[in-house]
Amino acid sequence: MKMLQIACVFSCCMACADASLAQSKVYTVGVEDLEYYPQYSHKGDEYIGFGREILDAFAKSKGYTFHYKILPLNRLFFEALKGNSLDFQYPDNAYWEAHLRTGVKVHYSKPVMPFIDGVIVHPDHKGRGIAHFKVLGTMTGFTPWNYLDLIKNKQVQVFENDSFVSLLKQA
Repeated sequence: MKMLQIACVFSCCMACADASLAQSKVYTVGVEDLEYYPQYSHKGDEYIGFGREILDAFAKSKGYTFHYKILPLNRLFFEALKGNSLDFQYPDNAYWEAHLRTGVKVHYSKPVMPFIDGVIVHPDHKGRGIAHFKVLGTMTGFTPWNYLDLIKNKQVQVFENDSFVSLLKQA
């Protein structure tokens, strides 16, 4: 397992924002259209979870108002990096869709939260080792960094899902 950190583009951007942006106190935050609760999810058009709570607390402390725009991953990255409809994106990481970031200046906050990247296996398969590992389920858009060589060599097949609950049920 590998300790990783998710960054958010909001706090550093607030500190580095140009004068025209700094005058406004209402911002649009692009968020992922994924069910990754308790980290983040949505009920209809309402963004919910830890991400919402931390962003709202930050906005309140600064006197800002955040409007959340829930977008599919590909569109979110395009809008955040190439479009003009978003002020910030949450979550974000410099490794995600790095090819889209060429020529785009992106400011990141300090990490919002650490997490451990790992896999869940059926109890009957516990301890069998990587040689027996054939199928990996992951959230749509997530990159299983520790398994990329196995995937490239076709030793592991990857299935994506938009819902963490559904992903667990597949296991």
